[in-house]
Amino acid sequence: MGTKLAGIVLAGGKSRRFGNDKALYMFNNRTFLDHALHHLKAVSYVTAVIGRANHRNEASLFLEDEEVYREKGPLAGLYTAMKEVQADWYPSYCLRYASGRSRDSHSITFKSKTKS
Repeated sequence: MGTKLAGIVLAGGKSRRFGNDKALYMFNNRTFLDHALHHLKAVSYVTAVIGRANHRNEASLFLEDEEVYREKGPLAGLYTAMKEVQADWYPSYCLRYASGRSRDSHSITFKSKTKS
């Protein structure tokens, strides 16, 4: 059996510095969220969006952090996804850096602790 990848889009931020909701910001006729999902769907058996209710779209799964983890940052979102979706690897895309305002690459991949 092959390696299972679960693509995770972290879209839960408030976008204060950006000035608009980054997940729904249009770029080349698609939202940043759509761009992220497009790339993750190419390599993942499931795609999950961790965000706010207005971010529901074509993801296989939409998740919101439990109350105790809300506003706790991207690791809380990754925890939520890893708790809900079983996979060997979790490639993620953080919309914080989709705007091009940062030159850093902050896409992250986490390996599951379970043995294959």
